[in-house]
Amino acid sequence: MKIVQNDEKILKIQQTSFLPLLGFLFLGTILTFVSANAILLLAKISLNCQKVESDRNQCQLTINRLLGTEKRTFSESIKKAEMDVKERSYSTKGPDYSYGIVLITETKKITLSRIDSFSRKETVNSINKINAFINNKNQKSLTISRDNPIFVYAFLWLVLFFGIIFLLTVLLADLKTTLLFKKSDRELEIKRLKIYGYFTKKYSFSGIDCFLTETKTKKSKV
Repeated sequence: MKIVQNDEKILKIQQTSFLPLLGFLFLGTILTFVSANAILLLAKISLNCQKVESDRNQCQLTINRLLGTEKRTFSESIKKAEMDVKERSYSTKGPDYSYGIVLITETKKITLSRIDSFSRKETVNSINKINAFINNKNQKSLTISRDNPIFVYAFLWLVLFFGIIFLLTVLLADLKTTLLFKKSDRELEIKRLKIYGYFTKKYSFSGIDCFLTETKTKKSKV
């Protein structure tokens, strides 16, 4: 705290916390925004296929998110599944790839970019299952599911928790505290500036003296 005025009538002491709370506000906003958006975008993906005839099939892609479910039915029969390889980034160790699935019909290619995976082995396994279903006339149905690892959900919820804690700290903390000792009125006025407004409390010097005396008495007894 800093003394900003001291004369015969008033002793004024102030403490400001703008810079630390500004850092908390910035960090809390970033953590909350990024983690909340990531949680909303996370999805469990399911590809369900049924044999309509021995050489025809119908597939539906189901995307389950926190806010709802999206379903997409493919009108054409799937003839084949292939791998879609994309370069995501490049580092000193070399390029980093993601591996997706492309479904091929009579007239077009359908890229299931929403079920991209960093695992080549996992993607190859899914493609083999789809092609085996298409070529095996005795197999009537196929379901392939892809979900995010539990640690991804746990990490994002933890980041969101800390982001909210930072924002609540800014909301509840005092941006500026002013202690105004009015000597002539024998009164202490405390002004607290919060993010949503000013709050003022007044205490008489006699009340403060009683409180300090009572506190000292309790300490001496202990």
